[in-house]
Amino acid sequence: MKKINVRYWISLFVSIAVAAVIISACNDDDDGPAGLTAVSVTADGIPLDEATSADNVPVDAEILVEFDKDVDTTGAVITLMRGGNEAEIEIEVSGNEITIRPVNNLDPGSDYTLRIEDVTATDGGSFNGIQLTFTTAGKSIAEAPKEGNLVAFWLFDGSAEERSGVFTVSAEENIEYTTDRAGFENSAALFNGDNSIIEVDRGDSLLSQDWTLSFWLMLDTVGHVDANGNRAGHFVMGVGAFHGFQVEFSGNGGSMKLAARYSLEDGSTIGNDFFCNADGMDANNGGFEAIEFEADLSPQGGMSAIIPQNWSHIVLTYNSESNTRSFYLNGSLVQTDNLNNAPALAGINGMTFDASGTAATIGNKLAFGFAFDRETNLWDNEPWGNFDVETSNHFKGALDDVRFFNTFYTTSDVQALYNAEKAD
Repeated sequence: MKKINVRYWISLFVSIAVAAVIISACNDDDDGPAGLTAVSVTADGIPLDEATSADNVPVDAEILVEFDKDVDTTGAVITLMRGGNEAEIEIEVSGNEITIRPVNNLDPGSDYTLRIEDVTATDGGSFNGIQLTFTTAGKSIAEAPKEGNLVAFWLFDGSAEERSGVFTVSAEENIEYTTDRAGFENSAALFNGDNSIIEVDRGDSLLSQDWTLSFWLMLDTVGHVDANGNRAGHFVMGVGAFHGFQVEFSGNGGSMKLAARYSLEDGSTIGNDFFCNADGMDANNGGFEAIEFEADLSPQGGMSAIIPQNWSHIVLTYNSESNTRSFYLNGSLVQTDNLNNAPALAGINGMTFDASGTAATIGNKLAFGFAFDRETNLWDNEPWGNFDVETSNHFKGALDDVRFFNTFYTTSDVQALYNAEKAD
């Protein structure tokens, strides 16, 4: 029987084990520096890297990513996405920290995904990457019918900036931000009725051949008086008054007027007022010859019993093909004018801006809170039309979710947008 040399085999195993340790140690040295780890990810102090997705993240929050080593972002991929839309961001690197700042406020009540890849440590350590999701604070933005025709959108969620960043705010005076129709704080622009105004560059470009304006209005008629102590009217917004457009409501909220400039087929322009007091008088019973339909809201007390001190959804729309314009209140059609039935207006083919025909200076900025910007001196001699006079027809109340479209809206479009945007 052959004997096994136990001592020999033990010695051999020990030698192999020692060699393996030496080889492993050498390999570890050859692997280079250890990897890079994200220690924390926060948005204005709110942790984004916990097991549960964070919510109520401020729409203007800075995102801070802290690593265990100094970092190099050359070639890095850092994105902030809402669905298929990428938010524009600015990135700042300082030592072991990356700060991510949205250029514009993020959309409220929306899910975002933060993705960070291909970051390295300055010593060469590699990073596996992270992908985190969070939800912003506030009421989510309703997708509007004909969203592709949206030209401008003001959320007024603590800021007067236009959502896309295309239209620049040049002035904001005496504006506060208040609770919106859904109860979210700091989510609607508040105008004091004396000297509040927001001015936006390139307001004249908001007018188009087909046109729709949608907004939420809280008209405050309490204590809003003129120099004689009577109720003052409300210039809600406008571009050059009737040289572009202006939206106004009477002092008691009982009537609405859209004064606007229209282009004619011969290249000239004409101004005309779209007036509605919801008394049911159309072209067939004593109303303006162009009125095809006007609702009679008298049994409910008229618009003065519906609009003041309440949030109301207002839509004004113009269809160049049919040459018709319509006014909707809270999703319901209140009035439609067929301008073909008024001989002077039959040749209209779009809405436009025209500052000619007057010695007055007519500014082209969009004004929220008055019929025109402060460069315009059209009505400086009128007690109700000089912006510098506090008892003029300044708007008193709140605005929210102002949208301009370069298309017309049908009744179903208006109802869909109203149902999507109204408070639950």
